[in-house]
Amino acid sequence: MITSRVHRSPVGHVIIAGLFFFVLIPAFALIATHPAIADEVVHSDQIQRFARGDMTLHPLITQLPVYHLIVAIPSALTGFRSLAALRLFSFLLAACSVPAFFIVARRLDPAGAVVRTLQFGLLPLLFPLFFLIYTDVPSLVPVFLALYAVLRRQPSVAAVCVAVSILMRQNNIVWAMFLWVFLLLSGGYFHGIRLFMERHAELSTLSLRWVSAQGALLRWIADTRAFLHLFVLFAVFLLFNGGVAVGDVSAHPFPSFHWGNVYFFLFLFFFLFLPLHVANLPRLAQLLRGRWVPALSLILLFALLFLITFVNDHPDNQAEYSFFLRNRLLLLFTSGMAWKALFFLPVLASVLSLLVTRLVLPASYLLYPVSFLFLTSSWLIEQRYYLVPLAFFLLFREHRSRTVEWTIIACWAAGSAILFMGINQGRYFL
Repeated sequence: MITSRVHRSPVGHVIIAGLFFFVLIPAFALIATHPAIADEVVHSDQIQRFARGDMTLHPLITQLPVYHLIVAIPSALTGFRSLAALRLFSFLLAACSVPAFFIVARRLDPAGAVVRTLQFGLLPLLFPLFFLIYTDVPSLVPVFLALYAVLRRQPSVAAVCVAVSILMRQNNIVWAMFLWVFLLLSGGYFHGIRLFMERHAELSTLSLRWVSAQGALLRWIADTRAFLHLFVLFAVFLLFNGGVAVGDVSAHPFPSFHWGNVYFFLFLFFFLFLPLHVANLPRLAQLLRGRWVPALSLILLFALLFLITFVNDHPDNQAEYSFFLRNRLLLLFTSGMAWKALFFLPVLASVLSLLVTRLVLPASYLLYPVSFLFLTSSWLIEQRYYLVPLAFFLLFREHRSRTVEWTIIACWAAGSAILFMGINQGRYFL
């Protein structure tokens, strides 16, 4: 982990303040009056409806409209309903994700909290969304607060916070399940069992272990009953709504299973964390030493699975929507077998690098299967779905040398600037 003194001093807080005053605020000023971009048309319409007292829903709103209601409140109170005003209200909400992320990072790694927070604030997939009327970044605020409450062993507070995030984006129910199980794995529920078995080795029969495990599980369930209430309420919502999406249901079927987002996530992950992958090469070489035959066999099986399951068949990922950079990439890399094979190389490299990337807590390895579940549940291939997995990875991963970490920050600052300027000039969107 990074242990430089600057990260333990007030200088670190000054750096984060600089992120706001010299990066986020000027960037907002540049894009504030830009015409509505992509889904902003739908979201701004919904907010303006609420602001003038019209409680009807736009037919293309897929989320429960809590975010829209929150942004509509200052709009209704002030009378400011222009697109720039709505962007300002949304930006103020989204900007809260930075200090929310920071308090979690400081809880997990006080020495590296500033660096982690700078990386979060400059994440290229996230940065342009700070300033637009989208639910994705504002919904991160209650997710981070929920994780903070989990780390402080406050399950009821965590359940309330993550419930707010679900009211902004229903698919955050997956992260509620993550936090619920994370509490079991990190909350010390099985610590008493281990102590008992160590002190009474002669009684450590299988049946006694099972009874002790049952007791731990019952304590976990009792402590986290607020989560159980949340899951029941969400099940009722699914039953009456007929799925997760409120509107535009045909584009977001439920339940569904698709590999596209897993592969596209790994593809982008390779380029985002290239300095980390380079630093991981010695560890990877050590892992593969003497295991080349089984490793190559697994790689070939993965390649076969990839070639069969990597498809781009969602209507919103087609050439009609080539204004989106992701669609240009997807159309290119699914246009032929050679392009697919080329796409597979960074996907494979990301998997191999993740195998040797250490996380700060044993329970945090739960992030990988839950992220897989989260990503495979969406048919539309959309990089905005990667924000929670990436943010949690930034929080949980072991930090490497200052060279690696600051190289990531420099690359992400440049990438965010390029993407932001292109979006501001109307040349593309993510």
